[in-house]
Amino acid sequence: MAEYIKNIEGKLSDVQYILLAVITSFLIKIPLQELIYLSEKYGVDLGARYMEESMAFILINACIIGPILESFLIIFFIWILKDKFHVKKKLNLLLITSVIFSLMHYYSIMYIIAIFPDCFIIVYSYLCYRSKKLSSFKVMLLVHMIINTSQTLLGIL
Repeated sequence: MAEYIKNIEGKLSDVQYILLAVITSFLIKIPLQELIYLSEKYGVDLGARYMEESMAFILINACIIGPILESFLIIFFIWILKDKFHVKKKLNLLLITSVIFSLMHYYSIMYIIAIFPDCFIIVYSYLCYRSKKLSSFKVMLLVHMIINTSQTLLGIL
């Protein structure tokens, strides 16, 4: 399976990969929609506390500042795991960093579950995808920004 994925990725441009990552994020959320609906129905906080703020504040924080800061934190976590804890396997780095990244968004257990696929895709974009022209950081950042922007705009609607 890993070889199959690498083969497909090898044929994609960076822009195609970024679009595929964002589309995958949405497709993975489809089965979670019923859980998210039930959670919202019964009052579980899914992280929409900042919605009382101005539209500009929301967009700047969720779509620009947040992804930039979080992307640097992801790299820092990966470095700590590699250097201090001697985690060598990419799969272990990917899973541990994705869990840590998900826990950084703690509003509720349901929110952590709902955001984990996005975190996994974002961390994968940095750690595993071999970019062609853009740096791994730029690919990860763009995936992160587009996912956050689309989710934020959908949340506002």
